[in-house]
Amino acid sequence: MEGFRARTGVGGYRREFELPPGEGRVKLHFEGVYSGAEVWVNGDLVSIHEGGATPFEADITAAARPGANLLAVRVREHTPTSDELDKMSLYADFPLAGIFRQVRCFRVPAIHVGALAVTTTFDSADRDARILVRAAVVNESPVPFRGSLTMRLSGPLGGSASKAPSVR
Repeated sequence: MEGFRARTGVGGYRREFELPPGEGRVKLHFEGVYSGAEVWVNGDLVSIHEGGATPFEADITAAARPGANLLAVRVREHTPTSDELDKMSLYADFPLAGIFRQVRCFRVPAIHVGALAVTTTFDSADRDARILVRAAVVNESPVPFRGSLTMRLSGPLGGSASKAPSVR
């Protein structure tokens, strides 16, 4: 996007890519597009994102194929969401219509960890800590998930660093 400013408020991008090796669902992760994005793979519309500079993912499993694939992205400078945010801040009107951060393609199993949040709270001596882990398991398979999620906290040398984890 270096030096790019869409005169019409619409930018178009095309690129050929190959799928990463392995099995599972195929995703595209966009780190930043301003403002709205319509994502096509091999001529199929796979995702619409309206949210400005926030990261988003598109599941392209159904549209992708072995070998060369064609990614096309139409980016719009103005969307209802971006216009509302511009009005709220009174100064953040970005005259852009482009992909300004990394885009990557990756695979995940049909059942996978979709989000992970870790919060650490230390005691008053800053010696011992309580760690709260929240994980969201995403199931994109046709079969209900019947399993468990196991986590292990290890020390710098690889040994166990926790006493007795509690799981809720």
